[in-house]
Amino acid sequence: MNDNKLLTDELKSKIVPMFESDNTGHDIYHIERTLNLANYIQKHVGGDKVVVVIGSLLHDVHRSIQNEQTGKFCEPKNSLDKVSNILDSIESVNLTKEQRAKILHCVEFHEGYTDEEKEKYSDIIEAKIIQDADKLDEIGAIGMGRHFVYGGKYKSKMWDPDCPITKRDLLDESVDDPSDIHYVIHKCYEIKNTLLNFQISKEVAQSREKFTIYFVNQFIEEWEKLNLIQEETLDKDLNKEVLWGPVNIAKAFRHGGIVCKPMYNDDIKCSNKDNEDISFEEANSTVAFLDSKAKFEVINDNKFAQEFLVQFYKEWYGIDYDSDRRLKQI
Repeated sequence: MNDNKLLTDELKSKIVPMFESDNTGHDIYHIERTLNLANYIQKHVGGDKVVVVIGSLLHDVHRSIQNEQTGKFCEPKNSLDKVSNILDSIESVNLTKEQRAKILHCVEFHEGYTDEEKEKYSDIIEAKIIQDADKLDEIGAIGMGRHFVYGGKYKSKMWDPDCPITKRDLLDESVDDPSDIHYVIHKCYEIKNTLLNFQISKEVAQSREKFTIYFVNQFIEEWEKLNLIQEETLDKDLNKEVLWGPVNIAKAFRHGGIVCKPMYNDDIKCSNKDNEDISFEEANSTVAFLDSKAKFEVINDNKFAQEFLVQFYKEWYGIDYDSDRRLKQI
């Protein structure tokens, strides 16, 4: 059996309990996607694969600490003691001192380097791989879902059209943006051209960035069309909605963050096997719920829901996944 498979399985058994109740978009599925993206980048740019695997799986330990502290922001460097304890317990591989130091560095700096740090740590390729993998999961359909899940958990506004768009420090995660859409415009629009380290990462980012911008533009247009002045106008029962454009899709993910429903869970088959319309409560995930709504495209012009799900599945399963065929099976 592949040593990295043994290592991955061992580490996942240690960290799954830490993230099983996460409803901030930093759950075990995000960690797995980050690992898959990091492995893909590593194949193209090199670096120590063991360091990449462990660093990817442990990069968000600080988020589990943050959840334990009821949302109080915890910087990655404040998780290093806990990460060190996990490294001490690993049995499937014997880490060298250099590997251990690199892993701790990857965790501490996975959210990015300042310009000065970029020059200082330019030779630590594994950290830059994990930075890119983590950033890629912030954009695209999955990224949009994650941002609204996070907003639901911490009760931020979805959008505030009266608040101007301003520039801010892209690496300062402790900053509270005026709304979820502000966060996306402030940071996610800059990821491909400003924050990614490798050309292969930028290639992966192209379709995700394009969809992110498309989603935001459609969201703001729909918001204005529906004259949604106050956030309270979004509090209607999700199950009674008919049109599934970006605002209602965002609202569904947001509600998932509030009630701790997974974004997607492909380990459990979707409840709408008979092509029936299912309620949010019946669905095993927010995407399963949206799946059941996408079939109303002909009746209610839900083309956007179809487009969203196609992009979501491509990002979740990989660019070769036939998400169009998946939708036809709904």
